[in-house]
Amino acid sequence: MKSIIYSVTILMLLIPDLVQASDTEQEFALLPVTDNQEMPDVYGNTAVWQQFSIDQGDYNIIIVDINNPADTLIILGDASDQTNPAIFENYVVWQDYVSWQGSADWDIHMADISDRNNPQTYVISDIIDDDEQNPAIHGNIVVWQDNYFGDWDIYGADITNPAVPIEFFVSASEFNQQNPALYRNTVIWQDNYFGDWDIYSADIWMRNRPVEY
Repeated sequence: MKSIIYSVTILMLLIPDLVQASDTEQEFALLPVTDNQEMPDVYGNTAVWQQFSIDQGDYNIIIVDINNPADTLIILGDASDQTNPAIFENYVVWQDYVSWQGSADWDIHMADISDRNNPQTYVISDIIDDDEQNPAIHGNIVVWQDNYFGDWDIYGADITNPAVPIEFFVSASEFNQQNPALYRNTVIWQDNYFGDWDIYSADIWMRNRPVEY
């Protein structure tokens, strides 16, 4: 009983400080516009999101420095949609809707934004008539969901040399594997192999032989 009373007393003493801390939090808009801004991600002081341009009629990728958003705006986009960005250090990845020779599908693209005035863009995966979507990035690895075999699987690419990405399977089981997330050598995703959605994982330390569990 003494320990319970002691804990309650400490909590009551802390409540004024908690309320005061809450009152001092300052919310602010990074880039206030009338266009829709969606799907944000952040690394350090750099934020990315997809933004619909009413003038252009499509989505672009916006990249800003949180500490100085007005002066560090980078827009990655063309005549099609760029959506679902993710960021790690100076690498930004997203899915890009590409039309070419009568075919149109989603591909995975990336930009190195080390030079904010001249970002370098790369194609990570662009198989014709194959949708690659929902990328995630950590270190020198990018992962995404891919429907090359008619259902969704999880693919990855080693981007140590981003001009020559090396693709590999993460999970290509039956049914759908979607929405991957990545940290170091661990990939997780949602999987409906058993008819409902479960969470699976794989250790990709050995790229050619991922260990799924």
